[in-house]
Amino acid sequence: MKGKKSIQQFVYDTIAATESFDPNNPNSLKEIIKAVIHYYELKTDSVLEGKTETLYLASIAEENILTRAAQLAVGDKEDITIEEVYNSQVVRKH
Repeated sequence: MKGKKSIQQFVYDTIAATESFDPNNPNSLKEIIKAVIHYYELKTDSVLEGKTETLYLASIAEENILTRAAQLAVGDKEDITIEEVYNSQVVRKH
């Protein structure tokens, strides 16, 4: 069984495969976050509730992974948090 890609490689490959990725668009960043959740089989979930998308974080470790993915997606030049990507619509289950 082959191992999974590093978070850095996965984020870069996902961005390269996305036609209209915009690092300044929260929706583009959410798509990267959702891809990371799916690929790494995380327990965190992104749920659309009405017109608002909410992120339910399962653990501190998963929060750190997703924060790192967001930082890589914006070019690692800026500090960005999951809170910013999801406009403070984050619920911590840990």
